Amino acid sequence: MTEQAFSPEDVAAVDFVERGSPAERAGLLAGDRILRFGRHMPSEIIAHEDPMSLLGRADWMLVLREDVLFKIAVGGGIEGAAMRRGERLEGIEPSDVSEDWTACHGAIARGRGILVLPDRISPFWSLVPPLLFARYHLWQFTAAIMLIYLVAGAFGLVPALLAYATSMITVGAGGAALLRDAAGKQGWHSTARIALASWGDAARLEVTTAKVCLEEKIRLQLEAAKAAAAAH
Repeated sequence: MTEQAFSPEDVAAVDFVERGSPAERAGLLAGDRILRFGRHMPSEIIAHEDPMSLLGRADWMLVLREDVLFKIAVGGGIEGAAMRRGERLEGIEPSDVSEDWTACHGAIARGRGILVLPDRISPFWSLVPPLLFARYHLWQFTAAIMLIYLVAGAFGLVPALLAYATSMITVGAGGAALLRDAAGKQGWHSTARIALASWGDAARLEVTTAKVCLEEKIRLQLEAAKAAAAAH
């Protein structure tokens, strides 16, 4: 069977993901539903004593996060994720799954969400470096480049052109790796390898993940408040 095929009746529900675990670094969150583990059905993985013996780092997990369907590479493993047999999926069938996927990087920040970064960037972006960083929500670098332009421009046209040319060359030479490095400097860790059915799903995945992280943060705060109240 291919990695696209799944059964709506055979789903792994992720109840908990341990902090700092391989599962967290891979990009899994509590509440995710996994429809496929490489060429294995979820029931096979849940029942197996050593699931990683069935999986390789390059295998893809087909994941449903609320209403966003995407793939996560197994990477360093799925240890740290507490999974159980989930309820039957409604509203999604194997025929709904795309055959074409766009591989990209998922930069993760605990409690904040995920930042979807491309494998490659278009040469167009080297013409507008500030817009490139703004496009991927790297606001500190956007502001830094604009400040450099303003300072250089204060010294005249030639320094301004030199600053612009330098930024163009830097972006053109650094490419997608430059984005990942910039994300790391802003607290995003590019540890997850993900794939999307279309690039338009990137924004949906980012918004959904941020929502899930916020709900989990609120839940933990409420539990801590209840525990503190009970202690008194």
